[in-house]
Amino acid sequence: MVAGGGFEPPTFGLCDLFRAPASIGTTVSLSYFGPPPSTTNPSLVGPVQLLKSGQLDVTHGTITLPLYLGDMKGSGKNVWYILTDVDDSNVADELGLNFSATLTFASAAARTANFDDQGNLVLDAGSVDFSPVRSVVPGPPRAEFPPVSAKPGAVGDANYSPFVRIANAANVIYNAPIVAFGVDANQIEFPNGNVDYSKVHDEVVAIDPANMTVTIQLINGFSFGCPVWYISMDASIPLAAAIEHNTFAPADAEARFGSRRQLGESGRARLHPYEWT
Repeated sequence: MVAGGGFEPPTFGLCDLFRAPASIGTTVSLSYFGPPPSTTNPSLVGPVQLLKSGQLDVTHGTITLPLYLGDMKGSGKNVWYILTDVDDSNVADELGLNFSATLTFASAAARTANFDDQGNLVLDAGSVDFSPVRSVVPGPPRAEFPPVSAKPGAVGDANYSPFVRIANAANVIYNAPIVAFGVDANQIEFPNGNVDYSKVHDEVVAIDPANMTVTIQLINGFSFGCPVWYISMDASIPLAAAIEHNTFAPADAEARFGSRRQLGESGRARLHPYEWT
């Protein structure tokens, strides 16, 4: 979601991944330096924010995104969600989302939804229970992984994945992770933190329904040799969900997985975990 260098991120108990700011080692204030060239041309040197709909906080390693409210067909329960990716480039440009062509190949894992006459999203299926308490018990010393037990802090039903196909809007597919479900705005009003994780996603740092924003913790990583920050919200197995502070999303497993010759038609991409010691 964010790639390159030019600022100093938090360590989160690990090492800094990004280059130090230009003012380090000089007597010139950081305010003297203009924005990195990458802000005008992503191919140039400097960090690139790919998810432009959010406000990045480089000090705390978070991003504040628009919060959306839909409802569940039949029950009418509130569905609070965010948008990160979409398989239509025009929609991506309009909403400031990541354009992901391969989301099209995740259609088997996508829930269906429709916009009502007010423009609100009505989802056909897929609920999340945020009440479980996340726990991970490591194995013995020098054999910590796999853990003895791992329990995710949020569990989706059999129909839940973050992918949503909008049937009455050209069948466009969005990545729309649920951050709270079946609760009213006054139950999740935590604009300054101290979030009740029995009601919201474990990666939520703050949530403000009054202003329709939510702040999400970012994860350190690398892509093609460059440091990145990315959002991690859902996983298809309980172990990964517990370790990543994710929602266990059973229907994620239905996303198409292409062979070596079909990687361009895969709804999945590789992610390699690592540990620094």
